[in-house]
Amino acid sequence: MNAFIEILQNAGIFLGGLVVRLLFFLAVLAAILAPVLVVFESVRAAKALKRRREGMEVIGGVKLLPRRRYAPGHSWLGRRLLGGLRIGLDDLAQRLFPNLSAVELPKPGRLLQKGEPAICLRSEGREAWIPSPIKGLVVAVNHAVERMPGLLNSSPYGGGWLYEMRPATIAHRDFPTGSSARAWFRAEEDRLRITLEHELGLAAADGGQLMEHPANLLSKDRWEDVVTSFLGAVPRRSSTKNRA
Repeated sequence: MNAFIEILQNAGIFLGGLVVRLLFFLAVLAAILAPVLVVFESVRAAKALKRRREGMEVIGGVKLLPRRRYAPGHSWLGRRLLGGLRIGLDDLAQRLFPNLSAVELPKPGRLLQKGEPAICLRSEGREAWIPSPIKGLVVAVNHAVERMPGLLNSSPYGGGWLYEMRPATIAHRDFPTGSSARAWFRAEEDRLRITLEHELGLAAADGGQLMEHPANLLSKDRWEDVVTSFLGAVPRRSSTKNRA
């Protein structure tokens, strides 16, 4: 009987030691992870604050700046000094070009017609010419995005802007902004999601939000169809002819 009690006591001591070791391990793990979690939450909070300050909104997982104007081909237009306009591609457009490898911009001094091929984007062996949303004179380009094409992916409304124009008309004032842009953008996000789900035969949304770069799952021909439908992209042969 005494031996049995002694065994139980030893087992209790052993289990108690395991519990102490486990608690010590968890305490050390918490001490290691706590700073990481604090930094992660701080970065996320800082990004959220930056988006609020900029007026950034998220619609179906796609970012939108309601203060900009948006052309039907998903170019955004922002006002500059002396009536100029800065032009870029919105977040939905950049998702059609994962891992951009090259961005070709128009030369300053070039007069672009509305719908004329203006920029060339190359992504994972695919290429598309994106038309100018308006008629106007190119006055500046973003050389940084030529050197680092990924800026268009990571910062489409900021460091990934493309070029600046002096508009020849005031037609851009008819492009949606504010609540109108928000409604249009939501409809376009839904259209892209439904298009991709039809093409891929699987859900292009994750928890109601559009996948980061679902278009890279498409064949080259179907990708070109989607890019043409949403961005008004010009085929290579036509773009070369128009620029000649």
